[in-house]
Amino acid sequence: TKLTVGAEWLLTRGGICASNIWEMGGLVYSRHPGGSGAASFEEPTHPNMQYHFSPVHSEFDPVTKDISLVQGYHMQIDQLRPKSRGAVTLRSSDPRAAPAARFNYLSDPEGFDLRELVGGYRAAYELLEQPSFDRFKGRRIEPHADVDVKDDRAMEDFVRAHSTTDYHPCGTARMGSGEGQGEAPADDGAWVVDSQMRVRGMEGLRVVDASVMPTVLSGNLNAGVQMIAERASDYILGKAQLAPERPKFHFDEPGGAGESQRTLAA
Repeated sequence: TKLTVGAEWLLTRGGICASNIWEMGGLVYSRHPGGSGAASFEEPTHPNMQYHFSPVHSEFDPVTKDISLVQGYHMQIDQLRPKSRGAVTLRSSDPRAAPAARFNYLSDPEGFDLRELVGGYRAAYELLEQPSFDRFKGRRIEPHADVDVKDDRAMEDFVRAHSTTDYHPCGTARMGSGEGQGEAPADDGAWVVDSQMRVRGMEGLRVVDASVMPTVLSGNLNAGVQMIAERASDYILGKAQLAPERPKFHFDEPGGAGESQRTLAA
């Protein structure tokens, strides 16, 4: 129970509450084509999947909203650059009514998102089938053992049935410059704010959050939003832009994490 695990942490600083559950993760290049039409799968030029590994398996009840912890482990698979597009629209003329948010997942006409998620699952499955996991491995929970992970149609059905949001929406008030910046031409009227986050056609109003991103980032949005906010504050205060910096990362070195990461999911 919550009381039990809470007391265990207070007394021993151990137990389930001592973990954030997502103990490990990474951004990977998945070159595994999957699903029907896989021959047209694009070679990724940037990490296209984000994996989160949990040393415990959880099951969510959509009715009671309860989460049950189950003996096991699992890998969460996030697609970083989906092509499907949703929208936030007015629900009614009542200004007190909440807007309608429609994500439209897996709706891109070419089926790219579905194929990439199938491929991302197969890459993760390959990782979890490595000998290092043998002493921890039990029966497969999801997809069920009777689902053939090599069968394109079976895996497409599994992805459609089990995919959910990961709560990183953006781009509903996307940034443009009037000069063709962003995914759409400058004269199509699709951009909402300019490069200084000023709402077009209005004075004294800016939008400073994830909604101004022209496209979704390859990863979590938090750091990007902080950078947008810092830049917007400089615009508001009239401060000059800082000189760009390129910090050195450990994976810049030959044989570093970046190189091995690409090889791991190859």
